[in-house]
Amino acid sequence: MKTEFFCPQCSSRLIKKNNNFVCTTCQKRYTIKNKIPIFTDLLSEKEFGLLNSFLEKKILKYIQKYGANKLLEFVATFSPETAKRMDNYLLKIYSYLTLDKKKNALEIGCGYGNLIRYLCKSYKMVYGADLNITRLKICEAFLKSMNIINFKLICTDAFNLPFKDNFFDAIFLIGVFEWIPELYSAKPQITQMKLLRYLHEKLSDRGKLIIGIENRYGIQYFLGRRDHSGLPFTSLMPRFCANIVSKCVKNKPYKTFTYSASEYTRILHKCGFRKIKIYMVLKSYC
Repeated sequence: MKTEFFCPQCSSRLIKKNNNFVCTTCQKRYTIKNKIPIFTDLLSEKEFGLLNSFLEKKILKYIQKYGANKLLEFVATFSPETAKRMDNYLLKIYSYLTLDKKKNALEIGCGYGNLIRYLCKSYKMVYGADLNITRLKICEAFLKSMNIINFKLICTDAFNLPFKDNFFDAIFLIGVFEWIPELYSAKPQITQMKLLRYLHEKLSDRGKLIIGIENRYGIQYFLGRRDHSGLPFTSLMPRFCANIVSKCVKNKPYKTFTYSASEYTRILHKCGFRKIKIYMVLKSYC
């Protein structure tokens, strides 16, 4: 299936010229690198989970040489926790979703393709977006090694999606929503709500936004587990207190906002979503 892209800046159609996509109206150019189009200036080599870029490249070489065969066993030799997440983490989230055979789905922050491989069974075409080219190359090699072909990968951030409005039947934000404010200078909740409104426009009339995220008041945080800031108890504090602590200890503001179930419902309502269902798919998730 041929993919048609539209300029994230002016929404005009993009045409492919040599190794670029070019906007037919504003003439903005978007580079294609390793057959992956890039629609953002926010390229990142930031570590994903427990792995650094060196280990990610090690995984890529393995998949290119051996395919997905015994991949988890290989990853477990240097990062057992990552292998466990690749095998169970997203699969548990997916197992609680009821999906019909629809047309288009998008995962923002697709990583290594752990979820996309299952979405490809439920959707005619699945798009994966990530800021990290290495992860996208791993994702591509991983999916192709399993003979999955109904996918397309792009390098972009959540606010620069090269698609028309009302295009997607489902958009997945799994372990991503809380990290979005880290990329922008605005207040965290303002950035998060701006993103929700933007994604609402990209969904079809009956489209669904699926968010996988922790409950701010999860029991593990009362027991001292560190939240996304890397600090204990900050998710439980009033935001201004968490901000002070983060600036004192980490020398940066507290921006990885999570919420309670009722707070998620309230924010989603404000951003245009009407039918909201909340599931607890993991003990720490809501």
